[in-house]
Amino acid sequence: MARFSPHAANYKTIGRLRNILKIIFWSILLLSVIPVYIKNSKNICNYLSIIAIILFFALDIIIDYVVVPYAERKRRDDFIDNSFGARNSIQQSDGYFDNDDINTGFYKAAVNLFENSFFTSSLLNRILIRKLILLLVVFLVFITLCFYGLRDNDIALIALQAIFSASIVGDFIKYLILRFKVEQIFTQWKKIFDQTGDLAQSPEKHIPLICQLWLEYESTISRILVEIPQKVFDENNTTLTTNWNKIRSLYSIS
Repeated sequence: MARFSPHAANYKTIGRLRNILKIIFWSILLLSVIPVYIKNSKNICNYLSIIAIILFFALDIIIDYVVVPYAERKRRDDFIDNSFGARNSIQQSDGYFDNDDINTGFYKAAVNLFENSFFTSSLLNRILIRKLILLLVVFLVFITLCFYGLRDNDIALIALQAIFSASIVGDFIKYLILRFKVEQIFTQWKKIFDQTGDLAQSPEKHIPLICQLWLEYESTISRILVEIPQKVFDENNTTLTTNWNKIRSLYSIS
């Protein structure tokens, strides 16, 4: 269980910003529905919707292209520090990886990558239901607007609402792609640790394969940005750590 990681504060900031994003998101949905039931609220709701949608996209861009890349760079630095004994961070993580009993080097890097893919795959599976619920809510709101509200709204607002809805659908598609790709990487690591008998003794022989999966994992999660809420991580961390230790035992990782 993680006691300290140099990037933890950055991800807490991301969490707070995403909470603001969620408030804006639900505000947009509420403002879209209110005019259907309160006719004299149409103009003010339209203006507020336009402002909220613009704020949503602006904050989303700042998070995805400024704040997250900075946090991800610190996470990668910590991975290198823990795996190879480097000193990219002034203070290294304590308990973030559960493999401190393994000597630094490419074998430890492989084990850490195996653990990363296991945790990411497991956490992505655990947020599937909330992703489906969110998609369903957006779909129902959009259908409501199609039947009752769009004919009375301005063209600019209709376009913004359509783009907003499409972005939510796009996020769900990205989530499905990331879930599939990370699961593939996790499966590859299972095969490697199951079928490569000399990985622990001669990791230098497998450096190209380790680097290939390392780059594949990092490029996948950096290209396809999907939020895993800190609350979900905290709720599942103990269980996943226990399961990871079972995996280590199963594949005789030491």
